[in-house]
Amino acid sequence: MLATSTYSCRKRLGRAAAVAIVVVLAMLGGSAPALAVDGVIDINSAVVGSNFPFSITQSGSYRLTGNLTVPSAKDGIDVTADDVTIDLNGFAIIGSAGGVGNGSSSSNSEVTVRNGSITGMGGNGIVLGNNATVADVHAIGNGGNGIEIGNAGLGDA
Repeated sequence: MLATSTYSCRKRLGRAAAVAIVVVLAMLGGSAPALAVDGVIDINSAVVGSNFPFSITQSGSYRLTGNLTVPSAKDGIDVTADDVTIDLNGFAIIGSAGGVGNGSSSSNSEVTVRNGSITGMGGNGIVLGNNATVADVHAIGNGGNGIEIGNAGLGDA
């Protein structure tokens, strides 16, 4: 019982610290993705703007809250951290035909992409490293491979 209480307390403190960081960045004029109440970072057109690819540099959970339309020859989402989950949340990463951009890519370990679509990218739909997981994702009409996963990966598209 004590271990569960300690874990819950640490989890609440971690969320509070993350919210405090976002508030401080906003006060200093910096920008940060919106942190939802559940600790998941929201990704949408307002957050990304024209700054493609959207770069994930911290472990954690991320969620699309709308479709992302990616300019030609750009990647949609690049992950440079281990232990990242991207929930497409039923939305799509949509390429603008042409170029060589990938919908989502990472050479890091333990990256998961799930629950949505990646379509019309000039390059690959999804390219992930070792021990990655892709689940419930439709990769349609991309110029390269639909889904490419490294060693010991799991795909359930």
